[in-house]
Amino acid sequence: MVNSVSTGQHRRRFGALFALFAFLFVAAPALAGGYDDFSDGEAALTEGNYELAIELYTRAIRSGELSPENLASANSGRGSAYIETGNYDRALLDFGAAIRLAPDDPWAWIGRGQAYSLMAEREDAIREFDQAIRLNAGEAYFWVSRGFEYSELGQYAQAIRDFDEAVALYPMASYTWLYRATTFLYSGDYRAALDDLDEAVRLDQENAYAWATRGAAYSYLSQYKRAIGQYDQSIALDPDDAWTWNLRGIANFRLARYGEAAADHAHALRLDPEYHYSAIWAYLARARAGEDGGAELKENARRLNFDTWPGPVVLLFLGKTGPDVVLNEARDKDAMRDQGQRCEAQFYLGQHAVLENRQDAAR
Repeated sequence: MVNSVSTGQHRRRFGALFALFAFLFVAAPALAGGYDDFSDGEAALTEGNYELAIELYTRAIRSGELSPENLASANSGRGSAYIETGNYDRALLDFGAAIRLAPDDPWAWIGRGQAYSLMAEREDAIREFDQAIRLNAGEAYFWVSRGFEYSELGQYAQAIRDFDEAVALYPMASYTWLYRATTFLYSGDYRAALDDLDEAVRLDQENAYAWATRGAAYSYLSQYKRAIGQYDQSIALDPDDAWTWNLRGIANFRLARYGEAAADHAHALRLDPEYHYSAIWAYLARARAGEDGGAELKENARRLNFDTWPGPVVLLFLGKTGPDVVLNEARDKDAMRDQGQRCEAQFYLGQHAVLENRQDAAR
């Protein structure tokens, strides 16, 4: 199955979880004076006003009125805000300062690990999470954090062991089951993934991502009608998620419902005009339906970045590059991404060959 489980989706949800936990656990009462900025910074972070949070935390840090404990918390809070704004280098500096001030605070180590994670520095992230677990092995989120990194490295057995710990510690949390399920999907154990996803949905029936991921599991098993039912539920809960519209479009494509597939991908593009996959699949669906999707693809391509994967695939269907270039551009230093992109490249080259043969026959 191509493009069923998106690492980007995990990272966004992973970051949101961290922001919540960071606020709950780094807060400490400040001394008078710097307290107002410190307290207001926490409120701004919780409300998602990250630029304001950075400004307020900075004033609190510079006030010289915070105790070492409070100063560590302020640095961690500002580091969390920097993570949310994509300024990972600054986040690393802030969490480093927090660790020097409070080396026994596991959440500061988790914060620095999260910054490394978002920079795709897997080994560095694991080192930080190792220390957090040594400081507090009873926190499920720490095991989930490290398990995520092992999963990204393709070390699925170790990832699943970490998620096992998380599930045992916090079996009533949907996210522990969901992350283990995703790793089962990556490792090819689709039945085990479905078992975990059933539990994740049971625990949180409002979790659109859990429904969509269960749809992906059914898609991997080629049960596309059941998958579409899951995507329908996910879309009902979160109609603005382009990823799920794209997944439903792929399932419709697999059922030869090319018109419905094209409509799903077109909607995904309206939600996210820079979503390469929907541009590709919309073109494929229209081509399979006997329509000329070339003009639409050309228009959609104006908003796409061809320097990142799967940009070269778009160029292939536009007739601006060849199969050898696509295969070469699919390679990546990240082992998991390399495997996935090379699999995708083979699929898209097959689709390209089918369409080329049709055009040759028409001529």
